Formats: sequence, structure tokens, C-alpha cells
Amino acid sequence: MKKIKPILLSLLMLFMLLATPLRAEAAVSGDTADNSKITYFEDGSYLVTTITDEEGSKKPSGIQTFATSTTVTKSKTANYYNADGKVMWYLKVTGSFTYNGTTSKCNSSAIKAEALGSTWKISNRSAARGESTAYASATAKQYMAGVVIKTISDIVSLHCSPTGVFS
Repeated sequence: MKKIKPILLSLLMLFMLLATPLRAEAAVSGDTADNSKITYFEDGSYLVTTITDEEGSKKPSGIQTFATSTTVTKSKTANYYNADGKVMWYLKVTGSFTYNGTTSKCNSSAIKAEALGSTWKISNRSAARGESTAYASATAKQYMAGVVIKTISDIVSLHCSPTGVFS
């Protein structure tokens, strides 16, 4: 089992490298004030990625001391919008993290991906975790008359710093 995790992580990283050119059509990308990132594509579609707290997640209060560990559950969601502003599909990674001011650890990683637009289908779903990062990947394909006309492979990664800052 211990040998399988590095292999899965290596495959996920390779998938990330191979999927990167699929976003090469992006014209503009930037961060917003509400912990979101927006990537615009040439055809007018765009991807909005946002980090959120999960319900029931323990939130730290006050200043973190080095002797205190905090466990939180966060998620990061990528919503793909068409040029008309309708969500066509989404990819979400949810991770449980523990941090103490010196180190951080990803305890678990889960994926949820769904096509909301009738012409889109999701495939190749997978989730993985690294030392302090949760990963989810999927491929979204748009069909017209049974033929694939657009493919977007995406990886969402949620990282926790030793002080509990998520990115």
C-alpha cells in the first residue's frame, strides 16, 4: 500500500503536466477578493475556482500556538461557465487537514464532479493526497451529435500551510 501512494501521486503529477496545455487558450486569469480565481477562455467561457469551509469544520479561535493542533475540512471547487454565464460542470476536492504552526498534514481527500449542462459528460475522476495537499482531477467533454467537440482536463489542488493558510 505504501508503494501505491507514491505511484498514484506521480501519475497525478504527470496528468497535471499533460493537462496544462489544455488551458493554453485562456486569455486572462486573475484572483478576486473573495478567495476565488477566474480563468477566461477565448470562446467567452470561464472557470471560477473558490475555496470554502465545509459544514461542521472546526475553526481555530484566536492565535495558534505551536503546541496546539487544529483539524479543519475545506473544499476547493472549480465551476466551468459557458459564455452565457451558466454552470456546465464542476470539479470539487474536499480535504481534511491538521496543522500546528510548524507542520501541516492532509488527512484525507475526496472528489465530487458533475456535469450540469446536457451536452457535457465527466470522466476520469480521481482523488489523491500529498503531505499537505489534496488533489482531484477529472476530464469534462462536450458532445454535439455524439461527437466530442471540446475536452477540458482539470486538476484542483488544495494546499494547507503549517499556519492554516489555504491556497
